Amino acid sequence: MTTSTPEPAVCIPSYIGDVWVEVDLDAIAHNVRQTRQLIDEQTRLAAVVKADAYGHGAVQVAKEAVRNGATDLAVTTVAEAIQLRGAGLQVPILVMGSVSPQQAGVVVDHQLCPIVFREETARALAQAGREAGCDVEAHLKLDTGLSRYGVDHPEAVQFMQKVGQLEGLRWVGVCTHLSRVSAAGDIKVKKQSERFLRAVDRLARAGFDFDLQHIARSGAVVDFSHLQLDMVRVGSLLYGMEVLPEHPRSPDVKQALKLFAKVTMVRDLQRGQTAGYGAQFVAPRPMRVAVVPTGFTDGWGLELRSSALTWSTLLKEMGRKLLEKIGLAGRLFRTANGSVQIGQQICPVLGKYGMQQVIVDVTEVEEVDIGTVAYLHCRPTILSGAIPRLYVKDGSLHQVLDSRPADAWHEAAVTCGE
Repeated sequence: MTTSTPEPAVCIPSYIGDVWVEVDLDAIAHNVRQTRQLIDEQTRLAAVVKADAYGHGAVQVAKEAVRNGATDLAVTTVAEAIQLRGAGLQVPILVMGSVSPQQAGVVVDHQLCPIVFREETARALAQAGREAGCDVEAHLKLDTGLSRYGVDHPEAVQFMQKVGQLEGLRWVGVCTHLSRVSAAGDIKVKKQSERFLRAVDRLARAGFDFDLQHIARSGAVVDFSHLQLDMVRVGSLLYGMEVLPEHPRSPDVKQALKLFAKVTMVRDLQRGQTAGYGAQFVAPRPMRVAVVPTGFTDGWGLELRSSALTWSTLLKEMGRKLLEKIGLAGRLFRTANGSVQIGQQICPVLGKYGMQQVIVDVTEVEEVDIGTVAYLHCRPTILSGAIPRLYVKDGSLHQVLDSRPADAWHEAAVTCGE
Protein backbone atom coordinates (compact mmCIF):
# COMPACT_ATOMS: atom_id res chain seq x y z
CA MET A 1 0.00 0.00 0.00
CA THR A 2 1.34 3.45 -0.88
CA THR A 3 0.69 6.81 0.77
CA SER A 4 2.29 10.26 1.03
CA THR A 5 5.84 10.49 2.35
CA PRO A 6 6.47 12.25 5.70
CA GLU A 7 10.14 13.14 6.04
CA PRO A 8 12.25 14.71 8.82
CA ALA A 9 12.28 18.49 8.61
CA VAL A 10 15.77 18.95 10.04
CA CYS A 11 19.11 17.17 10.25
CA ILE A 12 19.31 14.84 13.23
CA PRO A 13 22.08 15.46 15.82
CA SER A 14 24.44 12.48 15.93
CA TYR A 15 23.90 11.83 19.65
CA ILE A 16 20.15 11.31 19.28
CA GLY A 17 20.35 7.69 18.13
CA ASP A 18 18.06 5.75 15.81
CA VAL A 19 14.57 6.68 17.10
CA TRP A 20 13.21 10.17 17.63
CA VAL A 21 10.06 12.29 17.72
CA GLU A 22 9.82 15.51 15.73
CA VAL A 23 7.40 18.16 17.03
CA ASP A 24 6.53 21.04 14.71
CA LEU A 25 5.95 24.15 16.84
CA ASP A 26 4.89 26.08 13.75
CA ALA A 27 2.06 23.55 13.32
CA ILE A 28 1.01 24.12 16.95
CA ALA A 29 0.97 27.89 16.37
CA HIS A 30 -1.00 27.47 13.14
CA ASN A 31 -3.56 25.19 14.80
CA VAL A 32 -4.13 27.64 17.66
CA ARG A 33 -4.71 30.46 15.21
CA GLN A 34 -7.07 28.30 13.16
CA THR A 35 -9.04 27.42 16.29
CA ARG A 36 -9.28 31.08 17.32
CA GLN A 37 -10.95 31.80 13.98
CA LEU A 38 -13.74 29.35 14.89
CA ILE A 39 -14.69 31.10 18.13
CA ASP A 40 -15.86 34.59 19.06
CA GLU A 41 -13.21 37.17 19.90
CA GLN A 42 -14.34 37.42 23.53
CA THR A 43 -14.42 33.62 24.06
CA ARG A 44 -11.48 32.34 26.09
CA LEU A 45 -9.36 29.56 24.61
CA ALA A 46 -7.91 27.05 27.06
CA ALA A 47 -5.13 24.98 25.48
CA VAL A 48 -5.29 21.47 26.95
CA VAL A 49 -1.72 20.36 27.66
CA LYS A 50 -2.48 17.44 29.96
CA ALA A 51 -0.41 14.22 29.73
CA ASP A 52 2.67 16.17 28.60
CA ALA A 53 0.58 17.87 25.91
CA TYR A 54 -0.62 14.54 24.49
CA GLY A 55 3.00 13.44 24.22
CA HIS A 56 4.17 16.60 22.41
CA GLY A 57 5.82 18.30 25.42
CA ALA A 58 3.76 20.41 27.82
CA VAL A 59 6.09 23.37 28.34
CA GLN A 60 7.01 23.82 24.69
CA VAL A 61 3.42 23.48 23.47
CA ALA A 62 2.02 25.72 26.21
CA LYS A 63 4.44 28.54 25.39
CA GLU A 64 3.64 28.33 21.69
CA ALA A 65 -0.11 28.19 22.34
CA VAL A 66 -0.04 31.26 24.57
CA ARG A 67 2.05 33.18 22.04
CA ASN A 68 -0.60 32.52 19.40
CA GLY A 69 -3.85 33.24 21.17
CA ALA A 70 -4.53 30.79 23.99
CA THR A 71 -5.74 32.67 27.06
CA ASP A 72 -5.65 29.76 29.51
CA LEU A 73 -4.01 26.37 29.96
CA ALA A 74 -5.70 23.18 31.16
CA VAL A 75 -4.10 20.11 32.74
CA THR A 76 -5.28 17.10 34.73
CA THR A 77 -3.06 17.19 37.83
CA VAL A 78 -1.55 19.70 40.19
CA ALA A 79 1.91 18.32 39.35
CA GLU A 80 1.38 19.11 35.66
CA ALA A 81 0.36 22.66 36.55
CA ILE A 82 3.40 23.17 38.79
CA GLN A 83 5.66 22.17 35.88
CA LEU A 84 4.13 24.95 33.76
CA ARG A 85 4.48 27.54 36.53
CA GLY A 86 8.11 26.49 36.97
CA ALA A 87 8.66 27.17 33.28
CA GLY A 88 7.48 30.75 33.75
CA LEU A 89 3.94 30.49 32.36
CA GLN A 90 1.71 32.99 34.15
CA VAL A 91 -1.67 32.60 32.42
CA PRO A 92 -4.57 30.97 34.33
CA ILE A 93 -4.09 27.20 34.66
CA LEU A 94 -7.21 25.08 35.08
CA VAL A 95 -6.65 21.79 36.92
CA MET A 96 -9.35 19.49 35.53
CA GLY A 97 -8.67 16.36 37.58
CA SER A 98 -9.41 15.55 41.19
CA VAL A 99 -7.69 17.91 43.66
CA SER A 100 -7.42 16.52 47.18
CA PRO A 101 -7.84 18.65 50.34
CA GLN A 102 -4.16 18.00 51.11
CA GLN A 103 -3.16 19.84 47.92
CA ALA A 104 -4.96 23.07 48.82
CA GLY A 105 -1.82 24.84 50.00
CA VAL A 106 0.05 23.95 46.80
CA VAL A 107 -2.86 25.27 44.73
CA VAL A 108 -2.63 28.60 46.56
CA ASP A 109 1.17 28.79 46.37
CA HIS A 110 1.13 28.36 42.59
CA GLN A 111 -2.04 30.35 41.91
CA LEU A 112 -3.83 27.46 40.23
CA CYS A 113 -7.52 27.26 39.38
CA PRO A 114 -8.98 23.82 40.23
CA ILE A 115 -12.31 22.36 39.29
CA VAL A 116 -14.16 21.43 42.47
CA PHE A 117 -16.90 18.87 43.09
CA ARG A 118 -16.12 17.68 46.65
CA GLU A 119 -17.19 19.61 49.73
CA GLU A 120 -14.04 18.74 51.69
CA THR A 121 -11.83 20.08 48.87
CA ALA A 122 -13.82 23.31 48.72
CA ARG A 123 -13.45 23.84 52.47
CA ALA A 124 -9.71 23.07 52.38
CA LEU A 125 -9.17 25.54 49.53
CA ALA A 126 -11.14 28.22 51.38
CA GLN A 127 -9.07 27.71 54.52
CA ALA A 128 -5.80 27.85 52.53
CA GLY A 129 -6.99 31.05 50.89
CA ARG A 130 -7.84 32.68 54.22
CA GLU A 131 -4.46 31.72 55.66
CA ALA A 132 -2.71 33.22 52.62
CA GLY A 133 -4.86 36.34 52.68
CA CYS A 134 -6.29 35.77 49.19
CA ASP A 135 -9.25 34.27 47.40
CA VAL A 136 -8.68 30.95 45.65
CA GLU A 137 -10.37 30.90 42.25
CA ALA A 138 -12.25 27.69 41.43
CA HIS A 139 -14.62 26.24 38.86
CA LEU A 140 -17.64 24.15 39.83
CA LYS A 141 -17.71 20.86 37.92
CA LEU A 142 -21.13 19.36 37.13
CA ASP A 143 -21.68 15.81 35.94
CA THR A 144 -24.23 15.67 33.12
CA GLY A 145 -23.66 12.19 31.74
CA LEU A 146 -19.98 11.25 31.65
CA SER A 147 -20.26 9.86 35.21
CA ARG A 148 -16.66 10.61 36.04
CA TYR A 149 -16.03 13.81 38.02
CA GLY A 150 -18.61 16.37 39.03
CA VAL A 151 -21.55 17.20 41.25
CA ASP A 152 -24.68 15.49 39.90
CA HIS A 153 -26.43 18.28 38.00
CA PRO A 154 -29.74 18.03 39.93
CA GLU A 155 -27.80 18.59 43.18
CA ALA A 156 -25.82 21.65 42.03
CA VAL A 157 -27.81 24.18 44.09
CA GLN A 158 -27.63 22.06 47.24
CA PHE A 159 -23.85 21.74 46.84
CA MET A 160 -23.34 25.47 46.38
CA GLN A 161 -25.57 26.29 49.34
CA LYS A 162 -22.99 24.43 51.44
CA VAL A 163 -19.80 25.91 49.98
CA GLY A 164 -20.78 28.82 47.73
CA GLN A 165 -20.23 31.53 50.35
CA LEU A 166 -17.01 30.29 51.96
CA GLU A 167 -14.58 33.10 52.73
CA GLY A 168 -11.30 32.58 50.87
CA LEU A 169 -12.89 30.80 47.90
CA ARG A 170 -14.21 32.56 44.80
CA TRP A 171 -16.27 30.63 42.25
CA VAL A 172 -15.30 32.03 38.85
CA GLY A 173 -16.49 29.25 36.55
CA VAL A 174 -18.87 26.34 36.05
CA CYS A 175 -18.30 23.51 33.59
CA THR A 176 -19.11 20.00 32.47
CA HIS A 177 -17.50 17.48 30.14
CA LEU A 178 -19.19 16.04 27.06
CA SER A 179 -19.05 12.29 26.65
CA ARG A 180 -19.42 12.48 22.88
CA VAL A 181 -19.03 15.07 20.14
CA SER A 182 -18.71 12.92 17.05
CA ALA A 183 -21.59 14.06 14.86
CA ALA A 184 -23.61 17.22 14.38
CA GLY A 185 -27.01 16.97 16.05
CA ASP A 186 -25.93 14.09 18.29
CA ILE A 187 -28.72 13.50 20.81
CA LYS A 188 -26.28 12.78 23.65
CA VAL A 189 -24.60 16.16 23.23
CA LYS A 190 -28.02 17.82 23.13
CA LYS A 191 -29.11 16.12 26.36
CA GLN A 192 -25.88 16.92 28.21
CA SER A 193 -25.82 20.55 27.15
CA GLU A 194 -29.48 20.99 28.12
CA ARG A 195 -28.84 19.47 31.56
CA PHE A 196 -25.87 21.77 32.04
CA LEU A 197 -27.67 24.94 30.98
CA ARG A 198 -30.71 24.10 33.12
CA ALA A 199 -28.45 23.52 36.13
CA VAL A 200 -26.66 26.84 35.52
CA ASP A 201 -30.03 28.57 35.32
CA ARG A 202 -31.14 27.02 38.63
CA LEU A 203 -27.87 28.14 40.20
CA ALA A 204 -28.39 31.70 38.95
CA ARG A 205 -31.94 31.81 40.37
CA ALA A 206 -30.49 30.63 43.69
CA GLY A 207 -27.99 33.51 43.65
CA PHE A 208 -24.91 31.74 42.30
CA ASP A 209 -23.48 33.36 39.17
CA PHE A 210 -20.26 32.50 37.36
CA ASP A 211 -18.11 34.60 35.04
CA LEU A 212 -17.14 31.59 32.90
CA GLN A 213 -19.39 28.83 31.64
CA HIS A 214 -17.69 26.17 29.54
CA ILE A 215 -18.65 22.86 28.02
CA ALA A 216 -17.03 22.58 24.56
CA ARG A 217 -13.95 20.55 23.75
CA SER A 218 -12.32 20.16 20.32
CA GLY A 219 -15.08 18.31 18.51
CA ALA A 220 -17.78 20.57 19.91
CA VAL A 221 -15.89 23.68 18.76
CA VAL A 222 -16.32 22.41 15.21
CA ASP A 223 -19.67 20.62 15.40
CA PHE A 224 -21.62 22.67 17.97
CA SER A 225 -20.61 26.32 17.67
CA HIS A 226 -23.49 27.44 19.92
CA LEU A 227 -21.80 25.65 22.84
CA GLN A 228 -18.66 27.77 22.90
CA LEU A 229 -20.18 29.89 25.72
CA ASP A 230 -17.47 31.84 27.61
CA MET A 231 -14.54 29.44 27.11
CA VAL A 232 -13.59 26.37 25.07
CA ARG A 233 -11.09 23.68 26.04
CA VAL A 234 -9.10 22.51 23.03
CA GLY A 235 -6.73 19.56 22.89
CA SER A 236 -7.02 17.42 19.75
CA LEU A 237 -7.41 20.41 17.42
CA LEU A 238 -4.27 21.93 18.90
CA TYR A 239 -2.22 18.90 17.84
CA GLY A 240 -3.85 18.36 14.46
CA MET A 241 -5.50 15.17 15.70
CA GLU A 242 -9.14 16.29 15.25
CA VAL A 243 -9.66 16.51 11.51
CA LEU A 244 -13.15 16.58 9.99
CA PRO A 245 -12.40 17.35 6.33
CA GLU A 246 -16.02 17.10 5.15
CA HIS A 247 -17.38 19.44 7.82
CA PRO A 248 -18.02 23.01 6.60
CA ARG A 249 -16.45 24.46 9.77
CA SER A 250 -13.48 22.09 9.89
CA PRO A 251 -10.26 24.11 10.36
CA ASP A 252 -7.13 23.55 8.35
CA VAL A 253 -5.10 21.99 11.17
CA LYS A 254 -1.71 20.35 10.71
CA GLN A 255 -0.25 17.24 12.31
CA ALA A 256 2.32 18.43 14.85
CA LEU A 257 4.13 15.20 15.81
CA LYS A 258 5.98 12.62 13.74
CA LEU A 259 7.88 9.52 14.89
CA PHE A 260 10.91 8.37 12.90
CA ALA A 261 13.43 5.54 13.14
CA LYS A 262 16.48 4.47 11.14
CA VAL A 263 16.69 0.96 9.72
CA THR A 264 19.44 -0.91 11.59
CA MET A 265 19.62 -4.14 9.56
CA VAL A 266 18.58 -5.41 6.11
CA ARG A 267 18.68 -9.09 5.17
CA ASP A 268 17.21 -11.65 2.78
CA LEU A 269 14.91 -14.51 3.79
CA GLN A 270 14.45 -17.67 1.80
CA ARG A 271 11.12 -19.43 1.39
CA GLY A 272 10.31 -21.32 4.61
CA GLN A 273 12.68 -19.26 6.78
CA THR A 274 11.16 -17.95 10.03
CA ALA A 275 11.33 -14.46 11.54
CA GLY A 276 10.53 -12.95 14.93
CA TYR A 277 9.68 -14.31 18.37
CA GLY A 278 7.99 -17.68 18.42
CA ALA A 279 8.90 -18.21 14.77
CA GLN A 280 5.32 -17.19 14.05
CA PHE A 281 6.17 -15.78 10.63
CA VAL A 282 7.29 -18.20 7.92
CA ALA A 283 8.40 -16.65 4.64
CA PRO A 284 6.06 -17.81 1.85
CA ARG A 285 8.60 -16.76 -0.80
CA PRO A 286 12.05 -15.16 -1.02
CA MET A 287 11.81 -11.81 0.77
CA ARG A 288 13.91 -8.83 1.80
CA VAL A 289 13.32 -7.66 5.38
CA ALA A 290 14.51 -4.81 7.58
CA VAL A 291 14.85 -4.30 11.31
CA VAL A 292 13.38 -1.10 12.77
CA PRO A 293 14.61 -0.42 16.34
CA THR A 294 11.39 0.39 18.22
CA GLY A 295 8.50 -1.47 19.76
CA PHE A 296 5.95 -1.59 22.53
CA THR A 297 8.33 -0.36 25.25
CA ASP A 298 8.23 2.95 23.37
CA GLY A 299 4.43 2.88 23.33
CA TRP A 300 4.55 2.16 19.61
CA GLY A 301 2.60 -0.69 18.05
CA LEU A 302 0.13 -0.80 20.94
CA GLU A 303 -3.57 -0.65 20.16
CA LEU A 304 -5.99 0.76 22.72
CA ARG A 305 -9.13 -1.32 22.70
CA SER A 306 -12.36 -1.13 24.68
CA SER A 307 -13.11 -4.03 27.00
CA ALA A 308 -16.60 -4.13 25.49
CA LEU A 309 -16.77 -6.25 22.32
CA THR A 310 -19.59 -5.12 20.06
CA TRP A 311 -20.78 -6.30 16.67
CA SER A 312 -19.89 -2.95 15.13
CA THR A 313 -16.28 -3.01 16.34
CA LEU A 314 -15.92 -6.66 15.32
CA LEU A 315 -17.26 -6.01 11.81
CA LYS A 316 -15.06 -2.92 11.43
CA GLU A 317 -11.96 -4.90 12.38
CA MET A 318 -12.88 -7.70 9.97
CA GLY A 319 -13.45 -5.12 7.23
CA ARG A 320 -10.07 -3.51 7.89
CA LYS A 321 -8.28 -6.87 7.68
CA LEU A 322 -10.04 -7.74 4.41
CA LEU A 323 -9.25 -4.36 2.83
CA GLU A 324 -5.63 -4.63 3.95
CA LYS A 325 -5.40 -7.91 2.03
CA ILE A 326 -6.54 -6.27 -1.20
CA GLY A 327 -4.69 -3.00 -0.65
CA LEU A 328 -7.64 -0.67 -0.10
CA ALA A 329 -7.46 -0.09 3.66
CA GLY A 330 -5.49 3.15 3.27
CA ARG A 331 -8.30 4.73 1.28
CA LEU A 332 -11.04 4.02 3.82
CA PHE A 333 -9.27 3.78 7.19
CA ARG A 334 -6.66 5.89 8.93
CA THR A 335 -3.32 4.08 8.78
CA ALA A 336 -3.10 1.93 11.88
CA ASN A 337 -0.92 2.73 14.88
CA GLY A 338 2.15 0.52 14.57
CA SER A 339 2.47 0.77 10.78
CA VAL A 340 5.92 1.31 9.24
CA GLN A 341 6.28 3.52 6.18
CA ILE A 342 9.43 3.73 4.08
CA GLY A 343 9.16 6.17 1.23
CA GLN A 344 5.60 5.86 -0.02
CA GLN A 345 5.27 2.22 0.93
CA ILE A 346 3.57 0.77 4.04
CA CYS A 347 5.78 -2.16 5.04
CA PRO A 348 3.99 -5.04 6.84
CA VAL A 349 5.34 -5.99 10.26
CA LEU A 350 6.32 -9.67 10.28
CA GLY A 351 5.60 -11.74 13.37
CA LYS A 352 5.26 -10.28 16.86
CA TYR A 353 6.15 -6.72 17.85
CA GLY A 354 9.17 -6.78 20.14
CA MET A 355 9.97 -4.50 23.05
CA GLN A 356 12.42 -2.46 20.98
CA GLN A 357 12.68 -4.17 17.59
CA VAL A 358 10.35 -5.11 14.74
CA ILE A 359 10.97 -6.86 11.44
CA VAL A 360 9.25 -5.47 8.36
CA ASP A 361 8.84 -6.62 4.78
CA VAL A 362 10.73 -4.28 2.41
CA THR A 363 10.66 -6.56 -0.64
CA GLU A 364 8.72 -3.97 -2.67
CA VAL A 365 10.76 -0.97 -1.50
CA GLU A 366 13.67 0.26 -3.56
CA GLU A 367 17.01 1.29 -2.06
CA VAL A 368 16.54 0.28 1.58
CA ASP A 369 19.76 0.09 3.56
CA ILE A 370 21.07 0.56 7.09
CA GLY A 371 20.33 4.17 8.00
CA THR A 372 17.24 4.53 5.80
CA VAL A 373 14.64 6.59 7.68
CA ALA A 374 11.23 5.02 8.33
CA TYR A 375 8.14 6.97 9.35
CA LEU A 376 6.18 5.22 12.10
CA HIS A 377 2.43 5.78 12.35
CA CYS A 378 1.68 6.26 16.02
CA ARG A 379 -0.67 7.45 18.74
CA PRO A 380 1.14 10.42 20.34
CA THR A 381 -0.74 9.99 23.61
CA ILE A 382 0.86 6.62 24.38
CA LEU A 383 4.40 7.25 23.13
CA SER A 384 7.10 6.88 25.75
CA GLY A 385 8.57 10.10 27.14
CA ALA A 386 11.98 8.43 26.87
CA ILE A 387 12.02 8.92 23.10
CA PRO A 388 14.03 12.09 22.31
CA ARG A 389 11.91 15.05 21.19
CA LEU A 390 13.24 17.40 18.52
CA TYR A 391 11.36 20.71 18.34
CA VAL A 392 11.29 22.43 14.97
CA LYS A 393 10.48 26.13 14.56
CA ASP A 394 10.84 28.37 11.51
CA GLY A 395 12.24 25.39 9.61
CA SER A 396 15.18 24.95 12.00
CA LEU A 397 16.02 22.83 15.03
CA HIS A 398 14.80 24.86 18.01
CA GLN A 399 15.27 22.54 20.99
CA VAL A 400 16.20 18.95 21.81
CA LEU A 401 14.80 17.17 24.87
CA ASP A 402 16.09 13.75 25.81
CA SER A 403 14.98 12.20 29.10
CA ARG A 404 17.58 9.43 29.06
CA PRO A 405 20.19 9.72 31.85
CA ALA A 406 22.68 12.46 31.06
CA ASP A 407 26.31 11.36 30.99
CA ALA A 408 29.58 12.41 29.40
CA TRP A 409 28.35 11.93 25.84
CA HIS A 410 25.30 14.16 25.75
CA GLU A 411 23.14 16.63 27.62
CA ALA A 412 19.56 15.91 28.62
CA ALA A 413 18.32 19.15 27.07
CA VAL A 414 19.93 21.39 24.48
CA THR A 415 18.39 24.74 23.65
CA CYS A 416 19.09 25.76 20.08
CA GLY A 417 17.48 29.20 20.22
CA GLU A 418 14.39 31.05 21.43
